[in-house]
Amino acid sequence: MARWQTSQIVKWSSSKGALVPEECTRRWFQKSYSTLLTKQPRGGKEMKKTVTFIIIAMLSLGFVTSTVHAYATKMYVTPATVIAGKIGKIFTVSVATSGVVNLYGFEFKLAYNSTLLDALNVTLDTHFFSGQSYVLKNFIDHSAGYIWFAATLLAPEPPKIGNGVLATITFNVTYSTIYPQTEDCDLHLYADTLGDNTGQPIAHDTIDGYYTFAPILGDINGDGTVDIFDIVIIATAFGASPSDPNWDPRADLNGNSFVDILDAVMLAVNFGMTG
Repeated sequence: MARWQTSQIVKWSSSKGALVPEECTRRWFQKSYSTLLTKQPRGGKEMKKTVTFIIIAMLSLGFVTSTVHAYATKMYVTPATVIAGKIGKIFTVSVATSGVVNLYGFEFKLAYNSTLLDALNVTLDTHFFSGQSYVLKNFIDHSAGYIWFAATLLAPEPPKIGNGVLATITFNVTYSTIYPQTEDCDLHLYADTLGDNTGQPIAHDTIDGYYTFAPILGDINGDGTVDIFDIVIIATAFGASPSDPNWDPRADLNGNSFVDILDAVMLAVNFGMTG
């Protein structure tokens, strides 16, 4: 799955009419400028064209550079990646902020795949966002797969500065696969706002989280645990190939179209493990 990284900032070059990195534009200007300096103008018109060209190039470079935005304040999902291997597993992620100054209220929506996960609840974290506060919105759309949460401090509580968790979300794993198939989805933050104590938005970057269901090698029946039931499946299909009546493709863990001791060992080393 292709994912956008917030650190990969692309800028516009008016000289080319296409999206190019700033470094490419800078090198293009330096090369063009050096070329002009090595050429001798043959007349007034030529000199006028040269000067005009240099001015346009400098303005273009200035425009590209001025569009860069990398904010010190972040709003992000933590941990950045969650991996589960068992249906029914409960886990939490938090929406946090870093580098914030004079925070007084916040709002966010978080989208997830409602086939893979079910959001159970959202709670305001009162360690960083401590003191008198009020939760304005705490809504979960289980079918569409999104969360809407908003909270503000109340006077005389002072604004918050620094880094900390804003809210914590509890998820339940509702979909499983059998090894080696995996499923994943973004935990996508959007419609997010950080507000200061004057009612103004705080500029910030937003960073999504990521969830993956990855079953354990040896969990043949997909119940999230490598146990005796998986060993029975291996034993039943032991020695079989696709043409045999007792063939079970789930037992062929190494994918060589034959269930043998190597498949049994692959299961055995994970015996007792759970997702």
